[in-house]
Amino acid sequence: HAIDVAASWTPLPGWTWGAELSHRSGRTDRDFSQFPSPITHMEAYRTLRFTMSYDITDGVRVFGRVENVFNKNYDDPLGFQAPRVGAYAGVRLSL
Repeated sequence: HAIDVAASWTPLPGWTWGAELSHRSGRTDRDFSQFPSPITHMEAYRTLRFTMSYDITDGVRVFGRVENVFNKNYDDPLGFQAPRVGAYAGVRLSL
């Protein structure tokens, strides 16, 4: 099962803040690093993302986000480890 809850807020003109909480329930997967590949149980996990953007002008927006705020170590799927906490930023230009 997967549940995502997101919210955004505009505290001042041009500013947008947001948060997204994701939950994935435990599930089974195959461990293909072994032969024959056994069935294994993957633990449930939750991740939190924070976002922010600011409209400098009508055509220029700066934005950023922090992924995996809890710094959760998880695989999705098994063997493909998700990145730990990370921060990203950018500029969006509209013509």
